[in-house]
Amino acid sequence: MGTFDISRINFDKTKHYSSVRMQQGRVLTDDDWNENERIEDEDFRESKVDIIGPYGTPDDGFLIKNPQFLEGDAIDFDINPGTIYLGGLRLELEAAKETFRTQKDWLQLNPNSYTAGDLREKTRNSLVYIEAWQQAVSAVEDSSLFEVALGGPDTTTRLKIMRRVHLAKSNADNCTEAWDKLKEEWKKQKLGKINEEYERISDTKLTVTFDKSGLSEDNCSPSAIGGYLGAENQAIRVQIVDENHFTWGFDNASPLYRVLLDASNKTITLLTEPKDQYHWPLTGYNVEILPWSAVLPNGEKISEESGFLTKVETSYDPDTTQFTIKDAISPDFGMGWKNRKDREDLEEQTPPEYFYMRIWNRGTDLSSDAAIEFEKDKPITLGQTGIEITISGNEAIRSDFWVIAARPETPNQIVPWEAEKGISSYGVRRFFAPLAIIQWSFSSNQEIKGEVISDCRIPFLPLTDLLSSEDLRLHHKYLHGFGVVCGLKVKCGNKREGIIVETGVALDCEGYMIRVKKPIPYNLVERAIKQKLLNNSGNGRVSVIISRGNNHQPQISIEPFVLESFWDRVLEGTLIKDFWDHCIKNLIELFTANFVIGNEVVPVTREQRRTTAFINLFAQVLNPQSGSFAFISSKSTKTEDLGDGSDEDDLLREFYYKLREQLESETYCGMYDGDRPFPDYIIEPGLDTIFGPPFKIHQKLKTSADGRFAYTCGGNNKVYVYSVGDSQELIQVSTVNGGTNFKLTDIVINSNGDVLYAVGNDNSNTLFAMASIDSESGKLRWKKNSIVSNEQFVSLGIDGKNNLYAIAKAKGLYLINGIGNSTFSPRGIKDFNATGLLHISNFNERWIALAGDNFTNTPISNFDGHLIIDLDSPGQYENTHLIINGNDATNDIISDEQYVYASGNRKDGQRIISRFYFGEFQENASVDVEDNGFIRMAIHTGNQIDYLLFSLSAGCKVLRVPLNREGNFIVDTNFRIPTQLASFDIVVHSKNNSAYVLNAFVNTLTTINLAEVFNSQPQPTYTMEPPVELWQYRRAVYNAYLDLLTHLVQSLKDCFCDKFLVDCPECDEDDKVYLGCVDIRNNQVHHICNFTKRKYVKSFKTVEYWMSTIPVMPIVREAFSKFCCMVIEPKPKETVVKAKYEGTMEPLDPKVITPQ
Repeated sequence: MGTFDISRINFDKTKHYSSVRMQQGRVLTDDDWNENERIEDEDFRESKVDIIGPYGTPDDGFLIKNPQFLEGDAIDFDINPGTIYLGGLRLELEAAKETFRTQKDWLQLNPNSYTAGDLREKTRNSLVYIEAWQQAVSAVEDSSLFEVALGGPDTTTRLKIMRRVHLAKSNADNCTEAWDKLKEEWKKQKLGKINEEYERISDTKLTVTFDKSGLSEDNCSPSAIGGYLGAENQAIRVQIVDENHFTWGFDNASPLYRVLLDASNKTITLLTEPKDQYHWPLTGYNVEILPWSAVLPNGEKISEESGFLTKVETSYDPDTTQFTIKDAISPDFGMGWKNRKDREDLEEQTPPEYFYMRIWNRGTDLSSDAAIEFEKDKPITLGQTGIEITISGNEAIRSDFWVIAARPETPNQIVPWEAEKGISSYGVRRFFAPLAIIQWSFSSNQEIKGEVISDCRIPFLPLTDLLSSEDLRLHHKYLHGFGVVCGLKVKCGNKREGIIVETGVALDCEGYMIRVKKPIPYNLVERAIKQKLLNNSGNGRVSVIISRGNNHQPQISIEPFVLESFWDRVLEGTLIKDFWDHCIKNLIELFTANFVIGNEVVPVTREQRRTTAFINLFAQVLNPQSGSFAFISSKSTKTEDLGDGSDEDDLLREFYYKLREQLESETYCGMYDGDRPFPDYIIEPGLDTIFGPPFKIHQKLKTSADGRFAYTCGGNNKVYVYSVGDSQELIQVSTVNGGTNFKLTDIVINSNGDVLYAVGNDNSNTLFAMASIDSESGKLRWKKNSIVSNEQFVSLGIDGKNNLYAIAKAKGLYLINGIGNSTFSPRGIKDFNATGLLHISNFNERWIALAGDNFTNTPISNFDGHLIIDLDSPGQYENTHLIINGNDATNDIISDEQYVYASGNRKDGQRIISRFYFGEFQENASVDVEDNGFIRMAIHTGNQIDYLLFSLSAGCKVLRVPLNREGNFIVDTNFRIPTQLASFDIVVHSKNNSAYVLNAFVNTLTTINLAEVFNSQPQPTYTMEPPVELWQYRRAVYNAYLDLLTHLVQSLKDCFCDKFLVDCPECDEDDKVYLGCVDIRNNQVHHICNFTKRKYVKSFKTVEYWMSTIPVMPIVREAFSKFCCMVIEPKPKETVVKAKYEGTMEPLDPKVITPQ
């Protein structure tokens, strides 16, 4: 390839210049003219891409035909004459016949490539693709460009459009898949990527800097440092040789000569006389020997873009016109054209064969290698120029080049300026596109034959034909739909391995006609095996599809047959099916996507949290008395702005707007007028919610020694671990080793905080387990466990010496040691008729257990007595009947330094909490409790006043009893802490001044900041009995949803009626033209059903016009029209929510509500 003898390249299309204008009295340079040409050429090229598209053909140009094997198993095929457009370049193949191996633009095609290879006894596909680019042609290559009247000098050069057809192995049958795989393979080989205009784009960039070191002190050397050191204006060409080498030279490496090689392949004879002595090849010069690339119609040959690089060994002798090169050239170099059938035509010239030579003149730099090795991102100085270049990127492609314009007048400024920051190569701009897929197979008569199975060219119509064809396509699409028009029967093939699709016509979803002019044989079994659609026995069922190929030709394909249900088949395409899919199903999917129940995922998902939030909200419908006051959390007060979804207000608010958007009518614009809005969150801080998996009902709660983690159990064989510090979330679902039949009844943590013990039973046997607690994460790691047969241990306790105790129902108290060891055996401390409640005092090392009223060793859960023992003297104990009784599951026992507190019932049935002296165990005082649910208690030690806190499961709240108020033991009736559904346990942790309530039904933890709840001034409104603002907020949220749901019927009605306004069809990947299904057995076609999934196109609807003879339909239409235009606007009724005091809480204005 000749290069341009130019001064510089400064074209940048992003500047959007439209032309070049001359000015009077100015010099016109080569760059001015060339840039004008580049502006016009690029504009014209991009215009063709915009109008025609990046790839297409208006005729049969470059159609691949007649694939065959020549002598020696060489692959060949015909390339049809015509035109193809690629990347805005017009490629033309004249009428003369051209084959793959006789391409005029590829004289050096390797004769030993593209052979049969490993084709024997197997099938292989080849992807045929085309490459196009533009390259310079000089007068040295095409002698007709010389103007002899000038006495010999050349004038201008030309740009030639080059095109070559290539082959690549492929295992794909369709063009899209084969092309995508080839592009991916190129990308892996670091050959760049193909963009939407089919152009190869490389990420390699060249950055130009200057050598800061300067030259050694020499009076003859320039003194400039950090700039261009040359004395002449230069266009320096930098060109990639391979992925690790480049070469460079002055004058854009434009000096080109015709040369001859002698028998040694080291002596060069110039056929083209150098212009002057400056252009003589001298010792140390770098030269490149170039073979022929293409033949022109006048018989002239043009050179390849790159060739063999070497250095001049002995200088040019003008008398002999010869010189020698350092490295001998291979005898096979540039000889590919000699294996062509048209070799004799190529030799019709004088001399019959020759080469071209390019000189890479580097001035005084005679020592550098012809091909210079480079490392990515590492600067390299270009000889003595003072210019440094840095090549970056991973896709250095052979022959890509840059031109650096350096001027002594501006040594610190090169052109283009952008090169100082990194610039992509100027070229060579190459375009690639697929042409066809050839399938090579080994026939039964031992011959290899080829068949074009896919034409990958993209056809286009002339503008004069385009509008009429587009109108017809739209007519098909919008008036008829898609499907079979006629014919296209699928029948058995001549062999049982295939099928035959008979002639016929179909319309695809876009309205394009698919016409089968002659029967199409299709090797169905082979294709099914390739797509892995058959089982190991060779059986399966496939659906047959017809589609429009890239060249408008019919294309047969198959897919797995999917048996649809009866109703899916019957209702497909019906209005009722569309109503279900677009009106009802969307609503169902909205709920299923936003609500999840039952999954134990860590952390708890947004959908599970939303499920919990809605249960808490709508609890007031089922239980207005207490559900109306259940707590709903938020991190801070907010309005319509959505948070991060970590609290219940966020989750309720977010779904409200999702549902509102889903229900919105496209025709009833004022549907939401007058609706009550979603309220602002107005609840003060102090309470929060930590979410666990909903409906996994746990009853026991414990906290770690440092107060950073909480642990719950009950109802299954798992312990949930929560972080109650900054993250406040579920961090582990830990399953106890030992089987799913055991349900944990209690857990306890030793005083060191590094071991958790668990006990569970399966109604007959008991499992003891222990786990280590990670000090950083708080997570559990279970160790060995032990099982006790025929005993029901239910409760655990640990004393200050880390001794573990357990209660066995109807048996008594046991000391537990050696869990997981072979010697494990619980040791009895005291036999008595235990019911299950156990408490060990933190103050005086005594345990208290509640017992039944008989000693028949029958496991019971009801107590009416107590047992108290000093753990230091196990023989000393008291057994006393209490004045209270009850069930151990719904009651609790706790103590402080002076008293024991126990819940239960008096003989008259009143629920109470009694206070007893430790020493005498006589009742000191009691308080009545209006709750028949679960009661759990905890002691909060305040700054001035201690409190007994007790949770009421049925009341969704925690109440308090002041403990050191001059002997008074009464419930603070003006105080409550709202919790959530089924508050089954409460724990106070002094280290972080917090309390935690386990809400069993929704499996959440209500966290209570005791400092904010007890000490804030003014007192948080939610702690006032009743919590009016909490009720107001809950009721406003409920009303907002209630108003929204009243529009459900209107929304469904409008959506249903909208289906009668027929939408224009939109195509998707499921809209295929099915011809039927085929049953395959033992790798043979067994049965064909042409009716399965086949659909015929529709014609104009004339039935309605005929039926209008008796105007039943117009009457029905009028009535239906009135129904569809009806507005359904029910007024929501106010829901009366009764409070615990007289009256209602109907108004939403806080000024109207006065607590009783």
